[in-house]
Amino acid sequence: MSKTMKGLVWYGPNDLRYEDWPIPEVGPDDALIKVAYSGICGSEMSIVHGTNTHGAKAPKILGHEFAGTIAELGKNVRDYKVGDRVTAHPHAACGGCYFCQRGQEGFCQNAFNFITAKDSGAFCEYTLVRAKNLYRIPDAMSMKTASLIEPISIAVHAFSLINMQPGDSVLIQGGGTIGLSCLLIAKACGAGQIILSEPMTSRFELAKKFGADIVLNPLTDSLEDAARSVCKYGIDLNIEAAGNPKTCEAAIPLTKSGGTVLVVGVCPPDKLSAISFGDINKREIHIIGANWSPYSFDRTIEIMRRFDADPMITHEFKLDQFKEAFQTQEDKSAVKTTFVFE
Repeated sequence: MSKTMKGLVWYGPNDLRYEDWPIPEVGPDDALIKVAYSGICGSEMSIVHGTNTHGAKAPKILGHEFAGTIAELGKNVRDYKVGDRVTAHPHAACGGCYFCQRGQEGFCQNAFNFITAKDSGAFCEYTLVRAKNLYRIPDAMSMKTASLIEPISIAVHAFSLINMQPGDSVLIQGGGTIGLSCLLIAKACGAGQIILSEPMTSRFELAKKFGADIVLNPLTDSLEDAARSVCKYGIDLNIEAAGNPKTCEAAIPLTKSGGTVLVVGVCPPDKLSAISFGDINKREIHIIGANWSPYSFDRTIEIMRRFDADPMITHEFKLDQFKEAFQTQEDKSAVKTTFVFE
C-alpha cells in the first residue's frame, strides 16, 4: 500500500485543499477503513467557514458520516477481519472521567472523536478509527445507505430521551438531514399526524415521501393554523431541527400543555432565544436537548430496515469535485451531499 492518499484537507476558514496526505499508521487497537461513501454534515460546513470549529485544529481532514471496508487491523483486534463492511461511531469515550463513570459517555471529557482527532476524518481514501467503535453493515444494506447511519442515529438517540406515545402529534421545524431523520423515526415509532415546516420548497416532495401529513413553508404559511388543525390544544411533540433561535421561540406556544419540545438542531452558541419560562412553568412543558448519539448505532441499523432513507442523499460527487459539492450544500439545494469513492 502507498504511504499517501488523496484527501480533502482543511487549513482554516474557507481554506480546503485536495492534496496528498499521509495514510495514518494503524495502532494495536485501530482499524484502517477504505472509505466508500462520506457525507457532508452541517458541522463540517461550520468548521470550513470558521463559524464554529467544534474543537477542530488545522490542518485536518474532516468528515465523520461514512461507510467502507476494513483495509488493515491492529494486532489486538480480534472481532473483525480485513474486507468487512463497516461504519464507525465518531466518538470514543475514555471510560475513566467523571461522566464516563456515571454512565454518561456522551459527555466524556477526554473523548477521541473524528472532529478533533488529527489522524481521523473521512473526506479521504482511508480513515483511522478505534476498532471498538466499528459496526458491521448488514449484507442487505448498501454502502450508500450505511453512510446515513450516523445522522439517523442522532434522531434515534433523541427519541430515546422522550416518552412519545403511539398516535402523538408531531411538529418538526426544519427539513434538512436531521429533521427528515426525525420524521422517519417518528413515523417508525407510530406517531399520529406529522407536520413538517421547511422554507425550502424543493424539500417538500421528499418530506411527503417520508410520511409527513402536512408540509408547509413557515415564511408564507401559518404554523399556528396547521398546529391547531391537528389539535386545538397544540402539538404533543415539537421538534426543533433547524438550529434557529426563531424556531426555538416558536416551539413553546405551539406545544400542548404537558407536551415536549425536543431541541435537536445545532444553534450557534452565541445566538439566544427569547422564551417564556413562565409559560413553560405554568403549562409544564418539557424541554429536552439532544446531541450526539451514544449507544444508538445498533438500534439505528435495525430500525433502518423499516424504511428507505437513500432519497435523502440528493447529490453525489467525487472528492476532487469538493468545491462544487460544498457549494451545492451551501446553496441549500441539497438535503445530503455525499462524496463517492467506489
